[in-house]
Order: sequence, then structure tokens, then C-alpha cells
Amino acid sequence: FIEAEPLGNHPGDPAHWPGDLAAFQKWWMESDLVDPAGAFPRIAPTGSAKAPVMVIIEQPAGDALLEGAAATLLDNMLRAMAFAPDAAYRASILPRHTLRPDWNAIEQAGYGKLLLHQIARAQPACIPGIGNRVWSLLAHETAQEPAALTKIAMDSGTIPVFAIPDLATMLRNPRSRAETWNRWLDWSDRP
Repeated sequence: FIEAEPLGNHPGDPAHWPGDLAAFQKWWMESDLVDPAGAFPRIAPTGSAKAPVMVIIEQPAGDALLEGAAATLLDNMLRAMAFAPDAAYRASILPRHTLRPDWNAIEQAGYGKLLLHQIARAQPACIPGIGNRVWSLLAHETAQEPAALTKIAMDSGTIPVFAIPDLATMLRNPRSRAETWNRWLDWSDRP
């Protein structure tokens, strides 16, 4: 039996979160307020502000944000969606891989607000949110149901959001890949 890892008072006071993207990325990697110590290293978000797309996953795979077949699938999906994989801003809800995360505690600790803070710093053109936890944190923080989540409001305007099943499900299930692709075609063709 493996217990969920504790969160304590993480991710700290929103009033002290860095105000620009470079400072945020440094803080994400260095501050003791971001998360409790863990067995895996913290993984930095990658990319630059105002990227055409910001991909958000639930947590890093281990020693990288994504590895192996999941990383290849995401790159192929981005290419098919007409985004250069190296132009994407890539981030996760949690800064490190966490064994059996307690998602209710993560939500209560403020990681949804921290995610929105990072999005506001990154200012992407659109967001594919990958996995139920990403959708639920974004939807909860913006008073929308995950199934209805199509955009989030920021001070700078609204950002369209496209919900994608977690990559492990997509790798195992060709039908899920096909359904996601068809939904993307419908979603991206909206006025």
C-alpha cells in the first residue's frame, strides 16, 4: 500500500507568486513553496510567452515532462493540429511526478489557481488540456463544467481550451484518438 504524498501549505501565497514568466519558471524550479520534497526531480515548464499553443498535462512522467510513446504521440498530435512541436509551451499541474497524488488536496492547496497564474504569464493563443485533472482544475477555477470547458477568462482576454483525454488512454485506445481528432476538427473550425 502506497500512501498519497502530503501537500502541506503548498503552493504558497498567491500574492508572492512571480509576476513574469521567466521569474515564474525559476521560482517553479527553486522555491520551497511550490511543492513538498519528493522522490522525483522537478520538471521545468518549457517554451516562451505568447506561444501559439500551451499544452498542459497532469504531472511529469518521471525525469521528463513526457517520455517515450506519450511524447511522440503529443508531438504528432501537435503537428497534425498545425502547431510546430518546438513552438509549444509545455507545462504540468504538478512540478514533479508524484506517486498516488491526492487530487482533492491538490485542488484545495491552490494548484488550480497556480495553473491559471502560469497561463496568465504565458499568454498562449490556445490550450489543449490533457487529462481529467487539468479540465477539472480549470473548470473549477472558472465555474464551468469540464465537459463544457471551451475557454477560460483571463485579464488579457479569453483563451480557447480544448479537452484531450490523457495520453496513456489515447495510446491504448485508437477509438479515443479518432474521437479526439474529430472533436478537434469541429472545435478548430469554429468561427
